[in-house]
Amino acid sequence: MKYFITIGLSLCFFIGFNGCKSTQKGAASTSSQSLSKSNYDRIKSLSGDWYLIGGNRLGKEVPPNLKEPFLSYSISSGGHSVIEKLFVNKPNEMVSIYYLDMGHLNM
Repeated sequence: MKYFITIGLSLCFFIGFNGCKSTQKGAASTSSQSLSKSNYDRIKSLSGDWYLIGGNRLGKEVPPNLKEPFLSYSISSGGHSVIEKLFVNKPNEMVSIYYLDMGHLNM
């Protein structure tokens, strides 16, 4: 599937979670687990390639590029993790992995 994104969009705000927690100890409360699971499912729903349709980066207009994905999400580990790639196949490619651990959403 092809999806389109403008560079001004911040995915953390798009996804709507309050940040990933990696320093938490122990299992999350039931309501926290439910929220983390819901947010993780939202991240999983982004699966696919996203193409840049324009925007503004550091005060300069960015032209659209519908030939190469700008952002990619893939589900891995039997659905237990989501791999996010930004600047796909470029020297400055950045990779993040989202997963649930003891009811906490981690990155």
